[in-house]
Amino acid sequence: MLKKVAVAVGAVAFAMLDANPSLWIYDKLAPSNAFYENKNIWITGASSGIGAELAVQLSEAGANVVISARREKELEEVKGRCKAGSSVKVVPLDVTDRKAMHKSVEDVVEGHFGKKGLDILILNAGKSQRLPAMKTDLQMTRDLMNLNFESLVDMTLKVMKTDKWVERETGHIVVTSSVAGKLPVALSSSYAATKAAVNGYFSSLRSEFSWLRVDIVCPGPIATPIARNAASSAEGAKLLQNESEDNKMPVDRFTKLMLSGVKGPKQLFYETWISYQPVLFFTGAAQYVPTLAINLSKVVGPKRIKAFEAGKDVYKMSSWVTRDDVEK
Repeated sequence: MLKKVAVAVGAVAFAMLDANPSLWIYDKLAPSNAFYENKNIWITGASSGIGAELAVQLSEAGANVVISARREKELEEVKGRCKAGSSVKVVPLDVTDRKAMHKSVEDVVEGHFGKKGLDILILNAGKSQRLPAMKTDLQMTRDLMNLNFESLVDMTLKVMKTDKWVERETGHIVVTSSVAGKLPVALSSSYAATKAAVNGYFSSLRSEFSWLRVDIVCPGPIATPIARNAASSAEGAKLLQNESEDNKMPVDRFTKLMLSGVKGPKQLFYETWISYQPVLFFTGAAQYVPTLAINLSKVVGPKRIKAFEAGKDVYKMSSWVTRDDVEK
């Protein structure tokens, strides 16, 4: 009886959080970002959203930041938002252009950061998907895998070799993954596959070196442009432009929690989940009660697809409930 009560109390407490419990508590107890002062940090996917906010908050913490993405104009705008007088360098980069990316790694690691090298590599470039699996062609899946997974692996290995991490036995990688890599997500099958690949690869890479720190950060829905720019059909892309951000976590709150985890004990924050409810609850269920999560997904998934095809906001639970559901 006591065990059942404890489980119920734990579930209710978890449902009140916006990050996994250890991170939520740590963020309250250790708010200082002094850890980042004078750290050399490279952020990819930094022209908007999470990457841009990371640049702003890290510049305020005194880090030396390099920001990269394809859009140079937007990168310059992000630099303008950073703390005045802070060290922020713009390096335009398409991470899927392997030859250009390798050259940029050499220029940044050996040229810009020099003898001290790179302290933290934040792999944040990526693209989402909003389309049923049966309407997602193989090329779209390949493009997502190329950007979200293969380019991250290639850049990581190039940085590790160029900066001689193995010889120096030092290195810190932060990967922006997704809760989609942890649980079933209707309308995001190919995207979820790329994030599951990210989780598996970087967890395995971490296991090969006792000195290597790898933080896998799994956000839920965040109020960034990633949904509006998701891989979709022509009709779906139009619908995404009007998607509400009311039920998504503000990017500054997410970034604060993310940076709390990155500076925390590596034994505790090797993987973090950050999201508003009910997504955080579903993520916990997928990890600890997978049978429950799978059965819930078979109820919620078809309703999300119907809501999407009807032009409704799939992140609003009210969009999932039809008149037939109420009458039943």
